[in-house]
Amino acid sequence: MISLALLASITMTFQSPQHLQESLSPHTLELVENYLDISSIPLTFQVSPHSVRHRLLGSVLKTSLFQDDLLTVYYPETPRVPHHLAITLNRSHIHGISEVTEEENAALFATIKKITEIYKTISIQGFVIAQYNKPQEGHANRYVVEVIPHLPGFHTIKNIVDKMDCNRYVLYRHANLTPATYTIPQEETQNAIQFWKHAFQEETEPLAFEDVQVSLPFTRYQSHKFEAKDLLKRHLLELLQDKGGKASQELSHAPFFMPLEIPEDPTPIQVSSCFFCDPNILAKQRVFEYQGVEVLYNVRRGAKPGCNFLILPKRHVQKVYSLSLQEIHAIGKVRKALVEALKAFHPEHEVIVYLQDDPSVGQTVFHSHEQVVSIDPHTIALSWTLMSLHYNMVTEEEMLQVRKSFGQKMEEIK
Repeated sequence: MISLALLASITMTFQSPQHLQESLSPHTLELVENYLDISSIPLTFQVSPHSVRHRLLGSVLKTSLFQDDLLTVYYPETPRVPHHLAITLNRSHIHGISEVTEEENAALFATIKKITEIYKTISIQGFVIAQYNKPQEGHANRYVVEVIPHLPGFHTIKNIVDKMDCNRYVLYRHANLTPATYTIPQEETQNAIQFWKHAFQEETEPLAFEDVQVSLPFTRYQSHKFEAKDLLKRHLLELLQDKGGKASQELSHAPFFMPLEIPEDPTPIQVSSCFFCDPNILAKQRVFEYQGVEVLYNVRRGAKPGCNFLILPKRHVQKVYSLSLQEIHAIGKVRKALVEALKAFHPEHEVIVYLQDDPSVGQTVFHSHEQVVSIDPHTIALSWTLMSLHYNMVTEEEMLQVRKSFGQKMEEIK
């Protein structure tokens, strides 16, 4: 981004110190600034963590809705979609997932179940849960878990553009990418805040059997595939341009609007079995197991080996709020061990844990599972954009290598 700081000077803004250094290479910033000073050229450099195209988020912990001894639930200043919530633990000095206690982990799951019961009263049945090992933009340097529902009206259909934009928000928040424009009126946000403050004080109706069970075979639906592909291509061109590439024609700066109309004929996809209950798949992908919980290596190839894992109970449980207390405790211990292993193997990376609970937000295997992703904040946007455009399977050699190295490391940590 070039911004006019003063009439007589120009400021060049870069996304990160690394981006600035790469752009000036092989010269150092000190050397370039010295040349400019000698030449009396009024050009200065600065680093901003905020994206040029990516809208700023404001405070995710803006308005308190509910608080108990262990945690507080907030409504964000600029929610990604209506009824987007954030949960923070009241201990302010928590430094990542590894420091969350068993009691706090259980409290988080109990609060998510309460939120689910409230969501049901307003026809929301699917959401993404995102846990961040490192605070993100808007987190006020706190440990935060965000709960992000589907778009209004899409409770039975996966809007692929919404899913993509949610992935962008969760996985590469600082990436310089054009989000799908979706505006929520301020009055609607204020009404939602009042609704949640009241709802947290009321008794909620327990979830019924049909709320927690998915009977197979099951037909899920998705929409806006072509719009999603267009947005992916736009992201790819933007990223390559940021790296110094030249486009054959100037990229459009027109906003990309979120598709909001439900199509008459969404694409049906038949799901006839649970992959995570298949002994052959488990034997191939299993990395570690502990007290009824398994860690699988994701068959979708990441930017580097050992960056993309799944945590799930052995028992066939379709919804996160159907987990037993024992499973919740075991998942918490396994999650900690995996995060520590990822930090050991990829110390320069960030770790994000997210869960898609319902086909409306992208769940394709109806066996509750967390995705644990180790990401390089400098390359994740390009890597995941390319992964979304082209599905790549991991090799058998990579699977064996990761199973051995991570299995041993998690056994040591456990």
